[in-house]
Amino acid sequence: MKKEPQQLSLMSLVAIMVSAAVGSGVFNLMKEMALETSVIVAGLAWVIAGLGMGALAVTFSNLNESFPNVEGGVFGYAVSGLGDLGGFMSTWMYWLAVLFSSIAQVSLLFNTLAYFFPIFGDGQNLYSVIGASIFFWSLHFLVSRGTESAAVFNTIVLIAKFVPIFVFIIIAIIAFNGDIFIESVGRLTSSGPIHWGNVFHELKASMLVTVWAFVGMEGVTVFSSRAKRRSDVGKGTVYGFGAVTLLYLIVTLVSYGVMTQEQLAALPNPAMGYILEAVIGPWGAWIINLGVIISLVGSGISWAMIGAETGFQASELDMFPKLFSRLNDKKAPATASFIRTMIAQIVVLLLLVATQAYSLISRLSGATVVVPYFLATVFLLLNSRKAGLSFSKQLPAWIAFIYLGWIFYASGYLFYLLLMLSLGLGAVCFVASQRYYNCKLNNQVLWIVWFMLIIGFVFALYRLPVIMELI
Repeated sequence: MKKEPQQLSLMSLVAIMVSAAVGSGVFNLMKEMALETSVIVAGLAWVIAGLGMGALAVTFSNLNESFPNVEGGVFGYAVSGLGDLGGFMSTWMYWLAVLFSSIAQVSLLFNTLAYFFPIFGDGQNLYSVIGASIFFWSLHFLVSRGTESAAVFNTIVLIAKFVPIFVFIIIAIIAFNGDIFIESVGRLTSSGPIHWGNVFHELKASMLVTVWAFVGMEGVTVFSSRAKRRSDVGKGTVYGFGAVTLLYLIVTLVSYGVMTQEQLAALPNPAMGYILEAVIGPWGAWIINLGVIISLVGSGISWAMIGAETGFQASELDMFPKLFSRLNDKKAPATASFIRTMIAQIVVLLLLVATQAYSLISRLSGATVVVPYFLATVFLLLNSRKAGLSFSKQLPAWIAFIYLGWIFYASGYLFYLLLMLSLGLGAVCFVASQRYYNCKLNNQVLWIVWFMLIIGFVFALYRLPVIMELI
């Protein structure tokens, strides 16, 4: 008899989503924004991102409600309705995005730990690699004990990591200086009429900061088959997104009332700690660095759960080998978690030889995750009439479609190169997957698309030196 997966409550689903989305980025948002824009454009960027990513969150909720038989969450829809190649590429890209996010955040974790333990250096020495390896295998052990056990632990860590963030917000509100804030507000008109070309450029640059801040919001959909109630998946996505958006907006705006834009832009990482240090003394940085560590541990747990579940669901949908769908006696996808951890262990060794490993891996995560977002949105639009969806149900998907198109446009040359690199590698693995399941590759259109992906992959490899220069 096949073992049934453990079930998750609405609270656990929301905790997974929020913990995955709110990683280390929240502690540096104000600096990243200040490098690009004044507070007015920063606020506008969050409004646009809120509308775009909010529409995407509602789209995921509508997909879950309108197509309840589709499993696998964000990539399952492409598997269901966009053919073998579209389904595999969506699955592959999401699995890669989760893997890269985990590795990048673990690298940053040991960089932050060096604040308290200098032995870890810049987070890329031998001690950091050993520590990262222990951390990854500890996450595997936790996930292997059962999804519900990992979710409960993740909820506890989530509460703990929000304490320093709320401390920052309260102290920043108390120290808020209206003159500093108004000075930033007036930057758009201080030198004469508004130059809308400059505003558009700033908005375009700041958009990228907001988009990557939301990566992980779709994680709840991967657990659709494990939710106690199917309706909780949509609720968990929308509730979690609302909480994350409000948090990001508050953290950004209050910072512009404590320091000038130039001061914020010049702060070391993580900027939030140095803002508190300026207001209340050295122990402010200590509080925030501790918060970063807790945050990264929480994100690590969420990404480990999502990564294992992604491999499990991909196998159930005949995208990955059946080895990934094995459950242990705790009803957990331990084999998928083990394979993922082994690959992460190998990639972590890059920290010893690549001086820019964190930048490369984090950008790879950002480039890969947009593809399954886009394909899930396309699936809803293509199947809306068949499902009898009203205009109100289709509207969020159209907004998300336009928004994601804007992201493709705004992301630049590096984004395209990384995208071709990841998609091309997936095209190679697609052939292996089709052979594993004895599928015949006799679709002419499929072969044309596949060949184009391979050409893009070869071109990206040829431009690898450019990729390293742009990072």
